[in-house]
Order: sequence, then structure tokens, then C-alpha cells
Amino acid sequence: MTTLEQSPGEVLVGDAPAFATWTRRVIGALLDSAILSATAFLVEGYLSGIAWWGTSGSGDRPPRGKEVIVALGVLLLVQAFTGATPGKRVVGIRVVHDVTGRPLGVLRTVGRELAHIVDAFCMIGYLRPLWHPRRRTVADSAVGSDVVLGRPGPRAGGVDVWTAAAAVVCTVAVGFSTGGTTSFGGASTYPCDVADGSRVDLYVPPTSSTTRLWVTRAGGPMDDLTATWTFPPGTLPPDGAVLTSTVTADDGSWTVSRETQAAVGPEAADAEGSWTVAIPADDLGHVEDDWTWRADVTPPDGANTVEVCSFTHARG
Repeated sequence: MTTLEQSPGEVLVGDAPAFATWTRRVIGALLDSAILSATAFLVEGYLSGIAWWGTSGSGDRPPRGKEVIVALGVLLLVQAFTGATPGKRVVGIRVVHDVTGRPLGVLRTVGRELAHIVDAFCMIGYLRPLWHPRRRTVADSAVGSDVVLGRPGPRAGGVDVWTAAAAVVCTVAVGFSTGGTTSFGGASTYPCDVADGSRVDLYVPPTSSTTRLWVTRAGGPMDDLTATWTFPPGTLPPDGAVLTSTVTADDGSWTVSRETQAAVGPEAADAEGSWTVAIPADDLGHVEDDWTWRADVTPPDGANTVEVCSFTHARG
């Protein structure tokens, strides 16, 4: 018979643990997901200017989502050493080794998390606790873990302060991960007349912003930014000229560049011509940054690139 070592707050039925119900496990997972979602909403962008966190001058924008990965790592470490994440602690469950009754430690916790990939297929693994005698997912069986009732200690003066703190964290996380209000800003076009008689128009599509509790986060352009070069008759660029549009964060944390090549045929010599370069909104860094847009023309021989237009966008 497997006997788990009893610790403060653990519920036992005779010599056997009381396995956590599927409902408690789901609610605990949802609370932990709220913490990750709130982290993405609150933290993303603040660390992008730190060299070791961003791209260290590589010229591309920092990848998004690092904050969530770090938050997930913290949650797993807390579970590895105490048996419970904040969400699990709030609902009164913990993950333990099926033989020792102690927390799994780092390796088994990470292995269990990876094994959840199998659980995710058709959700069968996550539903398995509904009929399994020990209420295990596939991941639990793979690493030898049980999810049991009870909260790990310690307590202060008989008060479970850690559970109270976890409840506060989860409550705030739910507020920052759900609901809120979304507002939309109008589109803008910034024209630029060039000395050779051509014109460049930068189009910035409408943007959105979301407010949850007391914090507002910009959601970015809702469509691509576009730069359109228009050349009047008689001033068309040489056939094969490269038209480049570049957006750069003023702090140097990211740069996005796109280009197109002018195709000018003999029949177009007396006609107006235009070429458009699009910068996908998803390629931009954080729209709350100050950024500079620049338009360049490079002749077919690849030499003497000329800046024909620039515009600086400042946070309002």
C-alpha cells in the first residue's frame, strides 16, 4: 500500500491520499493561465530595451512572449519545490510523487509539463482523471505523480498566509486577463514631397488599445503600414530601382525593413507610376514606442542609396 507523508493541510482518507477532483484541477489550471495572461498584458515591452533580454543589437525587433515563458518557469519552480502553483493552492490541491508524497522536484515537474503535450491531443489526456482510479492524466502516469487534496505549509500563527497571498495574486490576474474595454484610433496618412517631383505617402492604419482595470495597453495597427511612391510623368525612377521603407524604434530596440523593385516599361514613359511597400503590423515592435520611418531609393547598380523621405512618430 502506498502511503503519502502527511504535511500541514493535507487531507487523507485512511492511509491513502484524497485525490483531487477534475473540477478542482480545471479551476486551478484556469487561475494559473490567468496569471500568464496577465503577465503578457502587464509586462510585455518593458524589458525589450535590456540587451540580454532583447536582441542585443541584432537589428530585429525583440521576440514577443518571453515574459510569459519566464512566468511559466516561475510557476513550475514553485510547484516543483512546494507542490502547488498559486492556482492550485487556491483550490486546495497539490502535485506530489506517488511514492514519497513529496513535491516532484525540477526534473519530474518539467517532464510532467512536457508530457502534457500528449494530454493535449483531442483533450483525452486531460479528461482521463474523470475515469482513472487515481484521477491521473497521461502526464501523471508518465512521471509517477498524483494530484491530491491539501495545501503545503508553512502557516503563520495558524493562518495560511501563502494561500491568502495566492488568492490575491489570482484575483488580480483574473482582472488583468479578462474583460476590459477596447478603443480604436483613426487612420493617418503622412505625405512627403520629394525634390524630384515624386511623392511618398505613409499610411498608418487605425490602432486599438485595451484597458483592463486601471492599465491601458496599445494593441497596435489593425492592418499593414504602407508607403506608396508616386512618380509623375517624366520623372519615373530607373527600371529596377529598389524602393525601401524602414521603420526603426528610436531606442534602437527593433528595425523593420521592406522593399519593392520599380518596373518601368517603355510604355510608361509618359504615364504616372506608383509602387507600394507594405510593412505587416505584426512585424512592428511595440506601438507605444517612438519610431522613425524612412524611405530610400537605390538605383539598379546598387550604389548611392538616397533617403527621399522620413517621418518621426512620437507617443501622444
